[in-house]
Amino acid sequence: SACANWQATSDSWRGHKIDDVIYAWGPPLAEYRLDDGRKTISYRYVNLGLNCLVTFRTDQAGIVTSSTVEGNGGCNHFFQSKSGAQ
Repeated sequence: SACANWQATSDSWRGHKIDDVIYAWGPPLAEYRLDDGRKTISYRYVNLGLNCLVTFRTDQAGIVTSSTVEGNGGCNHFFQSKSGAQ
């Protein structure tokens, strides 16, 4: 999908604090904290049938360890709105 092209952009946050992502991108749509301290946060873009879901996962120290990007073309709009946000 077109969003696969944006995987490298979200992967560039690996090794950064999740707070840095939130500071740059704004509040996430959803945030989940596991009992062991790991966290998952998600951002979603939806407009005129286009969508994009970006999910970041952290370790117990709040450092981004991985990310996923899924969508049907909305990621172009989503990531353009976040350009320069790192």
